[in-house]
Amino acid sequence: MHLRLDKKSLEQAIYKVPMPYQVRQHHKYPIDNVHEFERWFRDNTTAEEFAGKNRTYLPVMWTAYLCNNGYGRKFTPKRLLQNFIDTLPRTRKYFSIVQYDDGPMVDFRNIDIKIFGMSGGRIDYPIPLLCQPHPYEFPNAKKDIFCSFIGADTHPMRRELVKEFKGKKDCIVDIKKTDMKKYCEILARSVFALAPRGYGKSSFRICEAMQYGATPVYISDEFVKPYNMDDLIYVSEVKGLYRKLKDMDTPELHERIRGYKELFTYQGCKKMIIQNI
Repeated sequence: MHLRLDKKSLEQAIYKVPMPYQVRQHHKYPIDNVHEFERWFRDNTTAEEFAGKNRTYLPVMWTAYLCNNGYGRKFTPKRLLQNFIDTLPRTRKYFSIVQYDDGPMVDFRNIDIKIFGMSGGRIDYPIPLLCQPHPYEFPNAKKDIFCSFIGADTHPMRRELVKEFKGKKDCIVDIKKTDMKKYCEILARSVFALAPRGYGKSSFRICEAMQYGATPVYISDEFVKPYNMDDLIYVSEVKGLYRKLKDMDTPELHERIRGYKELFTYQGCKKMIIQNI
């Protein structure tokens, strides 16, 4: 049941951000992701849900704005964003959600703000790098792939993975383009889903693995641990990984990790954010 807030309380709960900073992203990623989590949270959360919290929600669409403006490289749009941030009243405390790999890319200049970050830059509370569920279902898929990874060549760790798993007949590990349905089918057939970092420190494959019942293996040289949880599989060294996963492969491990599936959905993440504002 929602509380009824007066006009002043509503204005305090959600800061009114000018439209230029609430733009839509030109390029969807993943390609079937209609709403990045930043936008979904803004559109599916009410001011009443912040009742009793001491922070004001700052609904800047960081990812869309920065991606649409040269990935944060264009001077004038970035300066305009900074100018807007500089106008924020210092009497309030804020929170915002940032998916973008390099974080918000602004100087908050003594502003009390809590960043719920997904993949890099400033992060005060880490949340998973999320996308909406893919539309494909494979209810009868057999787990006949021990582990898999298919993705772009966006970090040296991905090239190391390809070398490490070369010749492993029960694995599919490759750097290449694959259509989305085939990609999802491979995940559904996988026991372990390798989730190496790319340009950013995290990977959409963690939540994608959860969707399709594969156990994610988060591989990075710097981790953004979702919700600061230690109960996932974190790997910083690719060498010998195949053998390590063979040793770890138990029903108890998979059941335990897949038990966190809800936390890797938009709705589950929203609950965690509201709890930790």
